[in-house]
Amino acid sequence: MSVTVSPALRRVVCAAGAALMLAGCSGMSLEKEVPPPCPTVRLDRMTSQAVTFRGEGRDITDMVHKIDVAGYLGECEYRPTEVILTLTPGFTVEKGPAAGDGLVQGTFQYFVAIPQYYPSPAAKEVFGLGFQFPDPVTPRVRIADEPLTLTLPRKGGESLEAVDIYLGLQLTADQLRYNRETGVR
Repeated sequence: MSVTVSPALRRVVCAAGAALMLAGCSGMSLEKEVPPPCPTVRLDRMTSQAVTFRGEGRDITDMVHKIDVAGYLGECEYRPTEVILTLTPGFTVEKGPAAGDGLVQGTFQYFVAIPQYYPSPAAKEVFGLGFQFPDPVTPRVRIADEPLTLTLPRKGGESLEAVDIYLGLQLTADQLRYNRETGVR
């Protein structure tokens, strides 16, 4: 016995089959979901520079060295209940006239702060970093610290794009006053 299928019925069966196949593939999208933007890292102008002087003078000839926040590399990963932010800060250290002819080395501190977390101790953390010029004639060196990992809690589906993270140098009262008086560039 032979069954004859009309062309109209054949189109309906093919269309239904194609719809079922596409429905089965809907969970296998070729496009990746775009994650929300990372939290914003900000460099505050008043804490982006630290000048160390020899003695009481504040003239350029009294400068031992100047440290500037040169920037950072960063990336973030959104997870269901947290955002993992990896931040690698970079700095420039410039030797001043009061450094003399020898090798210049030293240490400084910088901070990472999240004002939204204040007054919790997690709102700010201070890190130390050392530097050394490779020889007496090199006037400037660039250094980077090890990558920092920040874990920020979040509620499911929440974007942390509006969270501000500040990176700056931990200044003494005199260094901050100097920056305010001279209008740091």
